[in-house]
Amino acid sequence: MTRQKNYLSLAILMLCFQLSGGEIAPAKYIAEDKAVLHHSSEVPVGIDDDSGDIPEIQFLQLARKHKIATRKIAGSKGLDAGYYLVAGVFGDKTNAIKFGRQLSAKDLSPTILFNPLNKLNYVYVQYGDNGLNAIRACLSGLSGKYNGKLWILQVEKHEEAQIKSKKVKTVKAVKRLSLNEFKVMARKLKIPNRVVRDLPSAKAGYYLVSGVYGEKNNAQRQLNSLQGRSFSPGLIQNPANNMNYVYLRHFDNGDAAIKAHQNKLQGAFKDKMWILVVPPAENTSQKELKPVNKNPITIEKNKREEIYRIAEAKDISLRSDRGFEGANNGYYLISGVFGDPDNAHSHLSKIKVRNRQAGIIKHPKSQLNYVYLKEYRSGLSA
Repeated sequence: MTRQKNYLSLAILMLCFQLSGGEIAPAKYIAEDKAVLHHSSEVPVGIDDDSGDIPEIQFLQLARKHKIATRKIAGSKGLDAGYYLVAGVFGDKTNAIKFGRQLSAKDLSPTILFNPLNKLNYVYVQYGDNGLNAIRACLSGLSGKYNGKLWILQVEKHEEAQIKSKKVKTVKAVKRLSLNEFKVMARKLKIPNRVVRDLPSAKAGYYLVSGVYGEKNNAQRQLNSLQGRSFSPGLIQNPANNMNYVYLRHFDNGDAAIKAHQNKLQGAFKDKMWILVVPPAENTSQKELKPVNKNPITIEKNKREEIYRIAEAKDISLRSDRGFEGANNGYYLISGVFGDPDNAHSHLSKIKVRNRQAGIIKHPKSQLNYVYLKEYRSGLSA
């Protein structure tokens, strides 16, 4: 009889709950998980309550109530614990970057979070350590800034990483390439590279360089354009020739630099790049440091060598000739070479319509006529 009364009470309780219009999903969730049932006595928190952060069970209840999708993953090295408002998930990082640019155009600040456990790229628009604020941001569409779908990725704290790592078998360290081995591999793979010593502002290693500039302001502009993307960009100045190297990322190992060059930083950088190698500094306690040669002739020679190297890396045809009479010293952007002067002038007349700076220089020995688009004093500008 007592058992029948208990069943009757339970039936009436469930009936009353449904008739009252209450949410059955949280009640079902609590009934399924006995561990959670112990904490369900806490006072439910509403979305408008100003009570700071909330326990995880209440966060999940509120998310379910407002039909906000959530997912919880284990924390790992490089993944900060907290709540991420995710707008999209991609297996291909290139697609994640494209989607991020679309969000940037909507005045949002997207960031890509890579999860090494499942190899997925999460594009999130807000991060915080407060679950209640994450739900509020979802419901408000980031205060009206975003009308697309958002869901919450919850990353656990990575407190047991060291304990778990002790159970994992020790992996032998990857053998680092020597400088000669790096040169051989880079030559085989046709990867442009250069070894530069005596760079006091640079840490020893391998740099993926995207641009070299004589004017530091131009270098700084490119560096600014790389900020906020999935790189770790920086700037190195070479005191020997006053050139400024803008790099995308630094590597301690030449093998890693070569792999990054081959996959173009996992598809994140489409333009040409080359590898700058900075060897470790020599022991100055036994050998005097050589002073940087400030001779203008030496600096100019170093600049010319740098220009030739850059032209080669970017597949630009470059030729030096001192035999031109009446031509200024400098760099000429050539559009065409003609043996017949009439053909050269005909070609020039077509170019002059769009470019008034175009002209012709003639080589006295070969009698060839070079039609140029513009004359430059600086090889880097050309």
